[in-house]
Amino acid sequence: MNGRLLLPCLLATALPSCGLIKLPFRVAGAVVEGTADVGKAGYNASKKAFGKSEEEKAKEKKEKAEKAKKEADEEKARRAAEINRHAEGTRQLQQGQTPPTSAGDTLPPIPPDAPPLPGDEPVPYQ
Repeated sequence: MNGRLLLPCLLATALPSCGLIKLPFRVAGAVVEGTADVGKAGYNASKKAFGKSEEEKAKEKKEKAEKAKKEADEEKARRAAEINRHAEGTRQLQQGQTPPTSAGDTLPPIPPDAPPLPGDEPVPYQ
């Protein structure tokens, strides 16, 4: 009976320093590290495979340049139209015509030969 009790006690004290206890943890650690390396390699390979090719990059660059040119042309046309409206209004003022009013104006401008409004005299300084 002493032999039965002695063997488990001996194993319990001797096994923690034994490599048999550490082996499952080392194996699990190696599996985790290997999985991480394979995962990283797979990510890099898929990134390269599914990334944009040089042709796609060149096409996108060309489309971006065309879009920028189109927007610049539209801005240039808008400014030219604004300059033309201003020039037309200035020409009409020089010829004595009244330029068309904007949508917010509801009253026509006062003609230059209109009599002054009552109470329109200058106020003396006090």
